[in-house]
Amino acid sequence: MVTEIAHKEPQLPTEILDSVFSFLDVVYEKYGDSTEAIHWKEWVLEAKFPNASAFLPLLLVCKAWHSIAQRWLYRSINIGWGQAMRDNHHLASLVRELHLQTKATSVKAAQEEFSDYLQLLRLCKRAESITIEVYQYSMVPELLKASKDLDMVELYISFELEEGENDLESFDIAGHLQLWPRLQHFCIFDTCDCLQIAEMDRSSILRGLCPALQDVDLSSISLTANQALSLSKVAPNVRRFTTYCKDDALEALSTCLRTWSSNLTYLSFGVYGTRVRTPSLIAALSGLHALRYLTGHSTHIPPNILTNFEKLKCLTYLCTAEDLHELALMFLQGTSTLPSLYHLELVGASDDSNVEFDEEASSEEDRVTIGIACRVRNINLQEYFPSDEYSD
Repeated sequence: MVTEIAHKEPQLPTEILDSVFSFLDVVYEKYGDSTEAIHWKEWVLEAKFPNASAFLPLLLVCKAWHSIAQRWLYRSINIGWGQAMRDNHHLASLVRELHLQTKATSVKAAQEEFSDYLQLLRLCKRAESITIEVYQYSMVPELLKASKDLDMVELYISFELEEGENDLESFDIAGHLQLWPRLQHFCIFDTCDCLQIAEMDRSSILRGLCPALQDVDLSSISLTANQALSLSKVAPNVRRFTTYCKDDALEALSTCLRTWSSNLTYLSFGVYGTRVRTPSLIAALSGLHALRYLTGHSTHIPPNILTNFEKLKCLTYLCTAEDLHELALMFLQGTSTLPSLYHLELVGASDDSNVEFDEEASSEEDRVTIGIACRVRNINLQEYFPSDEYSD
């Protein structure tokens, strides 16, 4: 008598299948060492959606594969998936990244899209990453209001003025951040550089209410002193910060840097207005011993404080002729100056900077000295000086 033995396919643990399927998805390198991809907003703008052509066939293999592939397929969606979300609320519960990017070419179409945006935000209750790219700023406050109950981890906002729209209501940064205690990454990008920042009573802000916030990019707006102080109060653990501010906000910026001194690894800043280096800002910069990336869009960083940055890997330095000479003398001291540096970008201050680079006071010998030191130490050196624009 022949006994038939039932054949059962071995079952891989769900965790292993999930890990295997992840290789079919788009991989984002958010925080690599490459100087070409160290801005969070660049990662957002270049983000792609899951590879639908890879996941769709996997839905038909078996039940175990179906549930995992479905989770990956609907993890990141845009407005084009709106009907599927409305027809199946289970699919809406799988969404973790929601991209609200307008495609409207008319006011009427924009209004219809706006209605779809609001509906998607209400349906996708488990979304953690929201990207808002719209033409009309007037949409932004309403969309953020609809997002207030989400457990937000990432928020990117981009907008531009509609033709004929001149007056923008002020945007309360710290007030919005308090809505999402788990928020880690925040970027707001105003393509018209005309967003007004709201001034608010700092006493109404709860200290440390946004402890997870690590990345803040405010490069397209002028941060006020009040908002800078509010930001340092609500988010005490920022690791990456990009901003421009006016000269009357330098003291507040210094307070921010002191608050974040033990955590800050990336700093990019510029200053409008003053040509005078501020002692409080210099002192605050000197204490950033964890800094790995530094970009100065103004001449407020004296060369002598660079010796404090032993872990600094990438430096973009806007310099005067005097700064360049002092930096050359520092490099003559050998590897004790910026020992971890592997990328250096020197930019001569032009007439639209705080201080104009004085070609007559500069020395070609200083550039040669720095160039030789960089070659010996395998530092990637890039130079941009006013005189280079007119040379062959």
